[in-house]
Amino acid sequence: MALDYKWFKLKTLLKSGKRPSSEEMEKFVLLKRSKMGPTKFVGITGSGGKTTTARFIHHLLSEKDKCALSVFDNAFLSIIGGMRKLEKNIKYAVFEISGDKQGAIDAACRYIQPQLGIVTVVASDHITNFHGIGEIAREKGCLVSNIPPDGRVFLNADDPRVLDMRSRSRAKVVTYGRSEESDYRATDLIISSAGRLQFKCHHGEESAQFDVGLLGIHFITPVLGAISCAHQLGISLSSLAQRGKTFTQTEGRCSLHPNPNAPIFICDTTKAPFETLNLALQTISNFPQAPRRTIVLGTVSDKSKKGIFTHYKPAYKLARELADRVIFFGDKASHARPGDEDLIAGRAQFVSNIVELRDLIRQTMIPGEVILLKGSAHIDHLERVAIDYDKKVACWNNNCRMKTECFRCDQILLNS
Repeated sequence: MALDYKWFKLKTLLKSGKRPSSEEMEKFVLLKRSKMGPTKFVGITGSGGKTTTARFIHHLLSEKDKCALSVFDNAFLSIIGGMRKLEKNIKYAVFEISGDKQGAIDAACRYIQPQLGIVTVVASDHITNFHGIGEIAREKGCLVSNIPPDGRVFLNADDPRVLDMRSRSRAKVVTYGRSEESDYRATDLIISSAGRLQFKCHHGEESAQFDVGLLGIHFITPVLGAISCAHQLGISLSSLAQRGKTFTQTEGRCSLHPNPNAPIFICDTTKAPFETLNLALQTISNFPQAPRRTIVLGTVSDKSKKGIFTHYKPAYKLARELADRVIFFGDKASHARPGDEDLIAGRAQFVSNIVELRDLIRQTMIPGEVILLKGSAHIDHLERVAIDYDKKVACWNNNCRMKTECFRCDQILLNS
């Protein structure tokens, strides 16, 4: 009989009169993993790009084979839940792994037991849970240590901290990046006028031209990580390039939202760590012909306590270099301290709540204007402003406590 969780739960309930305990559920997951046979498990970690890597490799692998995907909720309990929901007879299972605290990746890998591991970048995400970025790198490197000798490890050659993880690998190491030493190398990178990432990928004597629906040069890291893994699993670069054309961006991660006679929104509203803030802000530069470029900057997240108030001033400086106006959202925005000249000219503006932001944009927008919404989903929920132009938003609560991004929330729309 297939290991079905519903049957296991019912059996436990009939036997003991109680729901399965966490220990019983974990035993079930371990037993289920042991019965997965030839299924290849892919684990993905890093301080950024995990979701895009996971979704892109799932897109590449699922064209011809049955492939499971576990993303967004990437902490331990969610991974356990994803494991127990796996169907039988799948060829691949792709899991995003957070590594948000010490020991998290080892705990997840005990159940996933990945044969393939991809590491994207090391940055200061979750820095408050670690003693420095070196400790973050050691935690991310735990994925490398968990890949068996007959597996594959895929490392970003453009990040020295990731590349240093080679010494922790028992498996064959495959590198990807823009550097000439990479096993999978990207050249001729551009963002097209349609907002698509275009580049040529080289591996040995093989190469292919890619055209992927991603806005931002920085997405080359997750895309190459996925390509290198899929290619090592036996799919040609030309086939991967053809399949990649139909990929669509994850909503809330530099996703593009155009509407007729309305602004063009770029939503990068999942999180806003200061260290990588410039990557998202730079995406607005891909629209030089826009009648106006606006950046809305919400809460800078995943920061050290020291940076709670100090990051807003340099964030404003960077945003002003790229945009015609900057709108600060929230109670910490006053720490940006723009000059009087920018305030008088309207190049710097402040709003305290989501309704005020919605109304300001509606009253002052220019058709064709590009507006980048950059904030932290669990605090700001800025994406509602963009969603409202396409579908009528019901929730304008400024203190929403939902830990789900609005794009995935079933309470966001009227009549939902």
